[in-house]
Amino acid sequence: KMAVDLRSIIVLLCVVAPTVDAAWCTPDDATCWPNEAAWTELGNKVTGKLIKLDPANFDSEYGKCRNLGFSSDAARSLQASDVCLQHHDCVFEKCDKDAGIVNTPEYMIEAKTPEDVQEGIKFANTHNIPVSIKNTGHSYQGSSYGRGSLNIWLANLRKFGNVLTDWKNTCSDAQVVSPAVLKVGGGETWEDAYKAA
Repeated sequence: KMAVDLRSIIVLLCVVAPTVDAAWCTPDDATCWPNEAAWTELGNKVTGKLIKLDPANFDSEYGKCRNLGFSSDAARSLQASDVCLQHHDCVFEKCDKDAGIVNTPEYMIEAKTPEDVQEGIKFANTHNIPVSIKNTGHSYQGSSYGRGSLNIWLANLRKFGNVLTDWKNTCSDAQVVSPAVLKVGGGETWEDAYKAA
């Protein structure tokens, strides 16, 4: 089995993205959108969960977020798919179905291995579906989500990063105080990075 690191995933994203047609397949287009059997097959191939975020059923997904309370720390952390976090300070204006905006992915892969990311990208490329990437943070502009996309959630794809204590400065012979370099990968939290440093 081939070992894959985060750099390979980024290179793969750069190679795959330009090959997809400008006109994405959307959930409304039955001629290209994968059927339930195809999504189930993808779910069986990934180690993490494949989560269906059904925009037609916001009460089940976002109702849980609303019930936690906007100012509550729970609203920012106690969530199965991390969907609420992006919208906790904007009273869900970007995700209320009545607002007609709905900038949420159709499905989300909770990636736990690099192979999960590969399977998601391969599936999206095969079916011409846009991919959105969400690490452990969020984007107030919504770039970590995308309407009709397959979202790859990296929060549980951890520990690619490490602290390089034996790093040698090739530009100078000056003493470098350890740890000299902190290499942080996708899914790493700042809390862990601060502890490592």
